[in-house]
Amino acid sequence: MQMQKAPVRLVLLNGTELRGDLFLHATADEAGRTETIGARLGAEGACFLPLAHEGRVQLIRTNWIAYLEVAGTPPEIAELEEIGANRATVALELVTGETLCGDLLYLPPPGTNRVSDVLNATGPKFLLLVVGGLTRYVQRDALARVQL
Repeated sequence: MQMQKAPVRLVLLNGTELRGDLFLHATADEAGRTETIGARLGAEGACFLPLAHEGRVQLIRTNWIAYLEVAGTPPEIAELEEIGANRATVALELVTGETLCGDLLYLPPPGTNRVSDVLNATGPKFLLLVVGGLTRYVQRDALARVQL
């Protein structure tokens, strides 16, 4: 199986910061796309993510990731915007004590439009927060408070 690397910054729930390369599947899916970070984080049964860090491969438990940060605009952003995703400027206070500010990009549940509806609905484990040239995948369970 061919893999490609994506440079990331991970912050764990205990505040530990790791910088390294996340391994993604390089083989294309039916639509001809390679695996994205969002798809990797949301993959069914993906309890651990392989991260090349300081010359070694570490397996990071996804439940322990507060957020994952990448430079630039990953393909998920364009796909969500193309299908009409909403944006809301928010401040996300994490259980780590850190506050992340930016635009939350989300697809609301059918018949709803509010950020609270998204947070209370069953949905992806990680939410997309965009600010400047960075994209952050923030784990829902890492949220302590959301300010709109």
